[in-house]
Amino acid sequence: MGDKHYGSKPTEIEPSTIHGIDVARNWLEEFAWAQEDEKMIVPTVNTKWLCPPTGVINFNVDVAFSNAYATVDVVDRNASGEVLNAWAKEYVCNDPLQVETYAVLWALYLAKDDHHRRIIVEGDAKLCFDVIHDESSAPWVISPLIGNICNVSKDFISCKFQWVKRDANVVAHAMAKIASFIKNSLYCNFSSLPKPVLEEWRKDIMLLSIF
Repeated sequence: MGDKHYGSKPTEIEPSTIHGIDVARNWLEEFAWAQEDEKMIVPTVNTKWLCPPTGVINFNVDVAFSNAYATVDVVDRNASGEVLNAWAKEYVCNDPLQVETYAVLWALYLAKDDHHRRIIVEGDAKLCFDVIHDESSAPWVISPLIGNICNVSKDFISCKFQWVKRDANVVAHAMAKIASFIKNSLYCNFSSLPKPVLEEWRKDIMLLSIF
């Protein structure tokens, strides 16, 4: 008499089924982040800096002008409000809208370089962010930059652009002012932030704890 086998034989899963499961899992993840995206849409304009949701990195951009050139800067912060990096460099242009738009594009490139997948980009140049949200209204001088912004933004799982008031952009503003005096490229992490930038960051954190 042959050996008796109890229970059913494990079913082998076809590769196509495994692929289908992976697709469904990715879809569910995207759906979950789409729900988070809804939470990231703020109906009123920020008058103070707000922490992004967990897993999202916030990039604040600003510029400063001196004679015939401009300084652009980007500051990224996590969900705890901590400054991760701050970059600044010279950009030879005296058109404010073009410089502000370039700062947004630079923020996207920096986010890609650091392999971030979910980001918010904020700045206080209202016209720039209005045009980003309505590409068809872009003036010819920034049309190529806007096109690049739209294309690069597709490389992220989630990418939001938000106009904020100056009071919600003070850390980036302080960084831009300092870099404009140095007249050179500048990079800092949290431990090496210039004192004026660090002071503005502390004010942001205090406001977060008060309200």
